This record gives sequence, structure tokens and C-alpha cells, in this order.
Amino acid sequence: GAVALGPQHLQAHAADGARPMKPERITRAVEVILEETRRLGRIVDDFIQSARPTQPDLVERQLAPFIEHAADLFRPECRHAGITLIVNVEPDLPPIFFDEHLLLQALRNLVRNAIDALAEHREAAREANPGYTPTLEIAVALGGDCVNLSVIDNGSGIDTRTLEHVFEPYFTTKFHGTGLGLMVVYRIVTEHRGALHIDTQPGEGTRFTISLPLHHRPVRLLQEQ
Repeated sequence: GAVALGPQHLQAHAADGARPMKPERITRAVEVILEETRRLGRIVDDFIQSARPTQPDLVERQLAPFIEHAADLFRPECRHAGITLIVNVEPDLPPIFFDEHLLLQALRNLVRNAIDALAEHREAAREANPGYTPTLEIAVALGGDCVNLSVIDNGSGIDTRTLEHVFEPYFTTKFHGTGLGLMVVYRIVTEHRGALHIDTQPGEGTRFTISLPLHHRPVRLLQEQ
């Protein structure tokens, strides 16, 4: 596959000492290797997560530090893709019960999905909307008896026909996709006794919201009753 072409290209030129390889061609070969390695890593990740039975380690934690850590992990990939990443966490959130590893996996899958949608939309809008700025927002806020964790993009959106199948295993519209990413998100959210919502508009963007239950109502909610 493509992951082997980069090393083979470098090897061929290394063996031919009379024809040194131009720096830009070396850079491109390395980029191909890295991109294919990332893609294969995602595929392996998807299959492992979909096949592994999980029992969440639900521990009461503050969500804000978790989101800050997750955003730090996503920033390099967003920067590489030319995407503006915004983090908007409501202050004074109460602690909730969640499994850090599993929730990070769910969040990572949603962010990767958004990055793909943004890349697709930017390509489509290259001529029609040259001022388009791909933006991804991670937002956390209280909502009733839940804390809502949203991943919002201004990408290509999801059409009605696709929306009916997005949580089905192996359903994908991507050439290199496995169709397991959103299924894994849905399973993780269900294991947390939460809910997953989609608000989308074709051509305008998508909001995925993970709603996790509160175990203690904060004072401000009690005062609003």
C-alpha cells in the first residue's frame, strides 16, 4: 500500500548515490509515511475499541481539566489541518462520574470525524467561499440534569439519508473509513448512562452532543427551582 511507497522511494534513491534526492521529495515521502501510519493507527484503534468488551471505571472527576488535556492532544492535528480549535467550558461545573480513557476515546472519534468533515467542506468551498475558515469547537455546559459535551464544526454537515445510518457498524461514506468510529462513541456514551445527540445541517456544519448525567445538582440549579 501507500505506506510502503515512501520507504521504497527513499531506499531507491539512497542506493543511487549518483542521484541525490531533492529535499522537497524527501519531505513529501516522509509526509506520506506519517499520514499512512496515522491512518492505519486509526483503523487498528477502531477495530480494537469495537471488539473489546468494556466496563467503564466510573470515578467522580472534574470535567474541565479533562477537556483541557484533551484539547492539548487535538491542537497539533488541528493546526496541521489548518483548523481553528476553540474550547469553551462553562465555569464552576460540578464533578461527574466518567471513565477518562473511554470518554477520551469517544471525544477523539468525534474530533476526527469533524476534522474530516472540515477538510471535505474546505475543498468544496475553495472557489465558492475563499474566505471560509474551518473551525472546530469543544463546548461544555450544564443542561438540566446533565452536563453537555459538544463537538461543533462548520463543515459539510450530514444529509438526512446518511444520518439514518451513522451509528450502524461498518457504515461509512469515507474511502478509508471503517464505519466503527461513531458506533464506538454511541456504545461508550450508553455505558456512561448518557445520551448522544446530533444536530446537523448539510453544507453548514454538525454538532455532536454527549449528555452525561449529574449525580449532584449544583446550588445554582437548586435555586432556579
